[in-house]
Amino acid sequence: AACHLRNTSETPPRRHSPYLSLRSASAPGDVVAPLAQLFHTAGATEASWPCVLRLRSAGVAAARCDDIAALPPWLRAHLRLAERGGVDVVSLLNVLDRCDAPRALLRDAAALLRPGGRLLLALRLPLDCFVL
Repeated sequence: AACHLRNTSETPPRRHSPYLSLRSASAPGDVVAPLAQLFHTAGATEASWPCVLRLRSAGVAAARCDDIAALPPWLRAHLRLAERGGVDVVSLLNVLDRCDAPRALLRDAAALLRPGGRLLLALRLPLDCFVL
């Protein structure tokens, strides 16, 4: 099933299932906050405190987290991961090329999805892997 975004003044209906952004390396408040508004429940992880604070100021429940396989308990509870069996959408925005183990990150992100969930990826092309 394709998802089409259109420019409209109408607010799209919010999804009832949760959304999780994992370590967005692109201006987190500029991309993640508008995406989070499409969901009733949203959360984010970031590798730096300034990004966490920026997301929190935009109203997104954000945690500083280097290992997404070990999400903080309060974020798991906020997203209700145990009772929902995962999240509906996980996004990895411009982070795979900055990660020392991209396959592990993809595997961990997929493990957070509930059956039928979607993984939203953004990659900078041409792909040039580096680790900060």
